[in-house]
Amino acid sequence: MEEQAKASKNYGLETILMRIKSKDYVPFEYKMNDIQPDFRVEQTINPKFIAPVLSVVSDYSPNDMKEATIILIEAVGASGKSELTKKMSNWLKCPIFDLGQTKVVAGNSLAGLLTKRMDRKDCFAFMDNIAEGKSTLIIDALDEGYMKTNNQGYLDFLDDVMSLKPKKECPIIMLGRYNAVELAANFFFENELRFVTLQIEPFTLSQAKDFIDKAVESVAYLRYEAIYKETRDYILDTINGFFKDQASIKNHASERFIGYAPVLQSIAAFFDEHTNYRLVLNEMKEKNVKSVKLIVDIIERILKRDKEEKVQPILLSNLLVDRSQEFKDSVLAKAYDNDEQCARVLYKTMDIPFPGIDITDVSFLAEYNKHMEEWVNEHPLLGKKRIANIVFESYILARLTHIEKYSEAAYKYINKYGISYMFSLIYSALYGFEEIDPKILPFIYESFLELNNKSAHYSFTMESPTYKEGDNFVKCEFEFEGSNDALVIYKGSVEYPSNSILNFGKRLEYINVNVPLDFTLTHRNIETVAPSYIKCKTLFIESCEMTLFGQTDEEDFMFECEDIVVNQRYEQYLQLSGPGKANKSICIVCPQQPQYPLCDYWTSVEIKLKELTSEETALYKKLRSIILDFRSHSKHELAKLREKIDFVFGNNTTGKKVINALIETKIMYASNHLYKLDSDVMAAKLGLSYDDIRNYEKSEQVVTFLRNIK
Repeated sequence: MEEQAKASKNYGLETILMRIKSKDYVPFEYKMNDIQPDFRVEQTINPKFIAPVLSVVSDYSPNDMKEATIILIEAVGASGKSELTKKMSNWLKCPIFDLGQTKVVAGNSLAGLLTKRMDRKDCFAFMDNIAEGKSTLIIDALDEGYMKTNNQGYLDFLDDVMSLKPKKECPIIMLGRYNAVELAANFFFENELRFVTLQIEPFTLSQAKDFIDKAVESVAYLRYEAIYKETRDYILDTINGFFKDQASIKNHASERFIGYAPVLQSIAAFFDEHTNYRLVLNEMKEKNVKSVKLIVDIIERILKRDKEEKVQPILLSNLLVDRSQEFKDSVLAKAYDNDEQCARVLYKTMDIPFPGIDITDVSFLAEYNKHMEEWVNEHPLLGKKRIANIVFESYILARLTHIEKYSEAAYKYINKYGISYMFSLIYSALYGFEEIDPKILPFIYESFLELNNKSAHYSFTMESPTYKEGDNFVKCEFEFEGSNDALVIYKGSVEYPSNSILNFGKRLEYINVNVPLDFTLTHRNIETVAPSYIKCKTLFIESCEMTLFGQTDEEDFMFECEDIVVNQRYEQYLQLSGPGKANKSICIVCPQQPQYPLCDYWTSVEIKLKELTSEETALYKKLRSIILDFRSHSKHELAKLREKIDFVFGNNTTGKKVINALIETKIMYASNHLYKLDSDVMAAKLGLSYDDIRNYEKSEQVVTFLRNIK
């Protein structure tokens, strides 16, 4: 079927309705013997309905719209499919066969239902009109119908639909979630039936505003319309601006979030709760409310709505009817909270059993889980084959990696699908970065990397200022700093057992790590981007290829370690490649020379500083440590807390001497609570740049500087 796939097209609802309604269309005006929810013509439509745009799913559309005898429409939960079905039924005056309402789905379900609900003569007239391309019907909830039967029963039902012999002049419409729709598409393709598959697209920004306006129920909206619209636009622009400002915008992330019906319903609910729009707008502007906070608030409103308006009524009406008030209160407090909802969506996408919730009543739990396994299919955070969008995905992963019970499944999801730039920002908004789990830090780092581009980037620095030799744990402080003032600085801390081995993934970019821990490279291909610096104890390399990238010819990626261990984990030996190979953009500082090919990029402190005395060498190393520490701070000036420099580097005689010498020569100077480093003075007094010092270079000026230290 893929070979026959056509280029994707978008259609407005009116175009599709006109396509279905043939010139001699015969509306369904027959008298029915028994009117039930499973077979009806919709008499009214929701005045708040916003018509969506539908696009062709090319992989499951072997025919053009004009040739199709069946139109399949796939939709995720909470995307407005029910309202769309009602609108089409009302406008076309055709019946809806709702598989979610019927009891049985099998080979004779459709034909049997028609003969049961209609007079025999009318029934055959209606089926004849379908076969002649003059009438149609809508079959809704294919996914729910599939769940009520087995695979063969579902295919028999589709065969029953085919027996109506619909014509291209007036195609039959069938709707459901993607899994049931795709099964139908494969069946129709194998049976050489002409069909097209459509999906509901997110609302445009203009439609989103219209949706919110119609969904707001408070009369304050009409009374204070001007300020309401100003506040509405401010919220949408703030959220939309967040997406536009980011470096890694993929797959129309903004539209897939703002244009999603549950998101818009949550914004409307916000306006119903906060009717003093002037106060809301002023507070948002005054506090400079960040869009990530707004996004988190919107998501949690969606979760709250799904619990309070959807699931709790089901529990109260079906599962808690004869239970004590104490048991009801306990269940309503525990069941279907934000964590459980997120977990059920994630476990569904991973196709692994949900572990259950903390309720000891076995009989209730069995019924509850049965209901929730079906309900999760309609959860607003669940998408087609994955979570609905990267915003929901990042929120779910941020919550679940933070919870021990669900963290293993969350990490499995990350390892399978990767991480997006939204993850780090939502995680920070939810929990902050203080005292985080060491396991999460590499994924936060990877998430920040997704924000990097040619015009702006985040650099990562981690150090352990309070560590003392022999400590069982290493307390590390880290910072994500943007290359311009528009990027927020994020700071945090993490604690590792002293025998830990750090692993920051397959791409090391703008990274500056100086900690007394081992470091490992395990991915098959590691990308190293200069300038970067990693100082560790033992460097373990299991990769088979290192691809080297350098920003300039002068800068390099430095590994400084006490030892290097290269293990052949993969089928080939370690190779170095990439544009940085020619100018040797990687430098390895280690006492012992490593094996080929790393030996070509190796140097040792003893070789670099061999002309210095032992005292001068000690002074140089301390000088280097102090200067390198300044690198981790700011874009515009090299500054560091005075208290930290004095505590970390001035805790012995050598350190105090070097600090005093730097101050006396004005290379470093005090400014309130900071020490600042003057790069120009340093170059003049030492004859070396920052990168020269990092690479253990010498000059006549620096030797003179060391010898003059008293």
